[in-house]
Amino acid sequence: TFIKYGLIHENYQISNKGKVKTPNTTTEDFLNELKSLYDSYKEEIRGIAISAPGRISEEGVMLTAGILEYLEGFNLAQELSEVCDSISVTVENDGKAAALCEATIGSGKDYPNSVALIFGTGIGGGVIINKVIEKINHGESTTTCHRELFI
Repeated sequence: TFIKYGLIHENYQISNKGKVKTPNTTTEDFLNELKSLYDSYKEEIRGIAISAPGRISEEGVMLTAGILEYLEGFNLAQELSEVCDSISVTVENDGKAAALCEATIGSGKDYPNSVALIFGTGIGGGVIINKVIEKINHGESTTTCHRELFI
């Protein structure tokens, strides 16, 4: 897998896009790769937003992490902030993040509420109410579903 990155500007334009191989070893290697990316652009950014697979707590703890099992239980938001000059870090489920993007600048931009289903390796998505990801108990996002697809 890859860590795909880019700088997102206030007008939602993306620059400096790229990708690096995702370390599949330890949380330390993962953090080092993210810190390296941060160091390359730190003069240009005011915060870090991460979309990742799995269930993620409101605090940025990876409750599940798909194939990156070494991240399960890891507080990605806090740990990354600590190694990146205490910058604000937000972590959201990738399907929910895509749903919010669709609601903000995509096909749902003209509507206050929307639902997005995202098809990839699995099926994910999110429910958006008044342009905000709908949350349920304990700050977790509403769940659509996730199933691996084998063809």
